[in-house]
Amino acid sequence: MLALAARAAAADGVEPLNEEAHFALRTDTARHLLAVADGELVGYLQWQPSYRTAQLVVDPAHRRQGHGRSLLGRLRDVLPRSLPKTAFATEIPGARSRLGSEKPGDGAEQAAGATDGEAQRPAGDGPAWGVWAFGDLEAAQGFAAASGLAASRGLLVMERPLAGVTAPRVPDGLSLRGFEPQDAEAFLAVNAAAFAHHPEQGALDAAGLASRMSEPWFDPSGLILGFDAEGLAGFHWTKREGGLGEVYVIGVAPRAQGRGYGRVLLEAGLDHLARTGADRVVLYVDMSEPVAVRMYESAGFHVASRDVLYGSGAEAGAVMTAVEDEDTVELEQPDLPADRFSDRELSWLSFNNRVLDLAKDAKRVPLLERARFLAIFSSNLDEFFMVRVAGLKRRMAAGVAVASNSGLMPRELHDAILSRTRELVEDAAQVFATDVRPALAQHGIEILRWDELNPDARHQMTGLFE
Repeated sequence: MLALAARAAAADGVEPLNEEAHFALRTDTARHLLAVADGELVGYLQWQPSYRTAQLVVDPAHRRQGHGRSLLGRLRDVLPRSLPKTAFATEIPGARSRLGSEKPGDGAEQAAGATDGEAQRPAGDGPAWGVWAFGDLEAAQGFAAASGLAASRGLLVMERPLAGVTAPRVPDGLSLRGFEPQDAEAFLAVNAAAFAHHPEQGALDAAGLASRMSEPWFDPSGLILGFDAEGLAGFHWTKREGGLGEVYVIGVAPRAQGRGYGRVLLEAGLDHLARTGADRVVLYVDMSEPVAVRMYESAGFHVASRDVLYGSGAEAGAVMTAVEDEDTVELEQPDLPADRFSDRELSWLSFNNRVLDLAKDAKRVPLLERARFLAIFSSNLDEFFMVRVAGLKRRMAAGVAVASNSGLMPRELHDAILSRTRELVEDAAQVFATDVRPALAQHGIEILRWDELNPDARHQMTGLFE
């Protein structure tokens, strides 16, 4: 099977089996379907039940003869039933695996599948499953279409040269060093917490870590750990084979997200790869994460290719968002100050402050209008927190540490919003308590507590609010 995969890679320019598939060749975690012609192995399909994934490769010399369709048909036949873990077991040396989100393969008739958490359920029998087209080659697209599969997810393969990279500026309170054996437990805990939403990467255990550490490419100094006062805050696991480096996986503990640690770890890993002999680096990022894509673009990465998951579910084809790598023209930019942009969220708070100013204006604004402006101020602030601040907190929780145009990182912006909001709310409360409310009382309009109401008023309020 490794020889078959090598022939396909030479013909297609991309590997047909990802590293997870290579690991599965020497474990009992997958089912293996073979296509044989005249005693020769001409096709191979690997099915991983735990991920609902399949990877398919056909010998270049035997394509367009129905072997790919036959293997896919055999897989469809067994999908509705409970699948055994393996059809055969054998030890094959030289297997490799990719940690976390799996890197798909490619070829004219090859594929891989979706994870349980991401697959859509079809209208018919059996759970949904999908097929990766590694490199999304034209022949693979045609094979998927002819098989009734539609694009449902995609990974961008991004790369950049390593010439000119430098060590990052490490913020106060954060220290970086390479992995040591006693770090294994803390590393696995942070990985599980950072990727709790990811069924593949979040499932990494001690055995999986040991297996990857036994690979010839593993370098303890290339598994860069970041520590703060509370312990392990994040990591960047790099990989290098010859002159090619890889951002294997970056994880930041949920408690430390939003502080910019991810960017520091990224830059530290790139610097390590450059110093140890790599001249180019690649990474894989989901197409549905445009913020992450922009972060990597800002770090000098560009899209080299893409891997597309072709799914069997009814909703397949409606959920993939492609990010295209467009040609750009570099224009000479004037030397402008870094703080030339105002932050959108803080600017909005300034706008709401103008609403509060109208509530303060006793000379030009009638009393009831001032009361209404106070109500508008509070209503605006409620919506601001439910929508804008909630979105900011989601970015922080996802570990997307990308500075806004104003230069503020998510955590810095969050703190600035809370500080400014506290000032505005205290100001509004003061205006209401010492100015507007007493003025309303002078005109017979009062806000009373429940125990200050007479029986008739209590009865009326009970009927109104019940």
